[in-house]
Amino acid sequence: MLVQEIFEWNEDRDNLEFNGHLEYEMMLEEVDEFVWALPKALKEKFGELTQEETDEKMPELIEFLESKEGRADVMAHRLDALADVVFVAIGGMCKITKNPSLVEDVFYAVLAANNLKSKEKNEEGKITKPEGFVGPESMIKKIALEVLDNGEEETL
Repeated sequence: MLVQEIFEWNEDRDNLEFNGHLEYEMMLEEVDEFVWALPKALKEKFGELTQEETDEKMPELIEFLESKEGRADVMAHRLDALADVVFVAIGGMCKITKNPSLVEDVFYAVLAANNLKSKEKNEEGKITKPEGFVGPESMIKKIALEVLDNGEEETL
């Protein structure tokens, strides 16, 4: 349902032409918002601070970031940014496939492959792949061939 709504959002704005560079720029913008969530929350609370002012207010800044309000502000910015990343990604997938159902098929292919990963984590906390792990690319290629068979032009 979410994929369909994002497809329709783009369709309503005549925004279903894929442009790889533009998709990259939009994704980068949303990732930057995620990275800058904490400084943004501080700026909203305390305004623009010089390095000297930051040093002077450090105890107050830390107190805010440790407070429920501060943590909620940072969390809200991070959640918004991550949702925007997903929105842009799904929109880009809709532009490539021109078909929300095929976008969902791509997600199911990734989910199926991810379900084959181990339950172990490496030192950085990343889920590991077992010996002989096969990614979703072959399943996704079948979807891509279907897109091309439906008359969509190759989008690079």
